[in-house]
Amino acid sequence: MKKRVINIVIISFIVLILLPFLVVHLTNDCAGMLVSFVMFFSINPIYFSVLGVCCSGNFKKLWWYPLVSAVFFLLGILVAFGSSDKAFIGYAGVYIIISYISTFATRFFNRKH
Repeated sequence: MKKRVINIVIISFIVLILLPFLVVHLTNDCAGMLVSFVMFFSINPIYFSVLGVCCSGNFKKLWWYPLVSAVFFLLGILVAFGSSDKAFIGYAGVYIIISYISTFATRFFNRKH
């Protein structure tokens, strides 16, 4: 269990903190904006939905993974952009909802079969 927690923390750090930092600091303004939109509207939702599927096996112990990942997202925004707008809290909330919907959908479909 500890190894799984460490893996999730490392992957969350890479995807939600390190990747935005690299995008903002290694690209020019226009490309950085485009890649940021790609991250906000495709990479992060996919990451949170996969995280929800991973949490569906033992939800009673793993329910907090999406919450910690959302905090990592907010930290990544703070590190990458230097400030955090209140709109990003809304993004984090939507990502948590996506994660829990995928968790419960996976549990529902696995129970059916």
